[in-house]
Amino acid sequence: MGPFIPVYFNLPDSGEARVIMLKSLPCPPKYFFTENVLVFPADGFWYTYFSASFFVSSGILFGQILFFSVCCLYYLFYAKASQVSPQTRRLQIRSFFGIVIQTTIPFLLVLIPVMLLIID
Repeated sequence: MGPFIPVYFNLPDSGEARVIMLKSLPCPPKYFFTENVLVFPADGFWYTYFSASFFVSSGILFGQILFFSVCCLYYLFYAKASQVSPQTRRLQIRSFFGIVIQTTIPFLLVLIPVMLLIID
């Protein structure tokens, strides 16, 4: 529910919205003046909101990826435990790089078309 809260902060005044709507609807029905009118944010708001939320969530995602990758690399290469055999360490390193490749390729195959849609 939290990502949808900023939408409510940018709602225009109901009176101003009615005037704007009267410009596009010159002869509105009677209930337009007697009932409450639901007003949505302005057009430019959605582009700004979606791009800002995309960049914030992408920043958090890449921050987590960077943190956990650095932790894995640290424990694989620098903090060597003496209880682990060299063959096990070699298999752990190969497994780590295999997982990185298996997640990077599909991620890029999805991310490239999404970025092209956002840019256009």
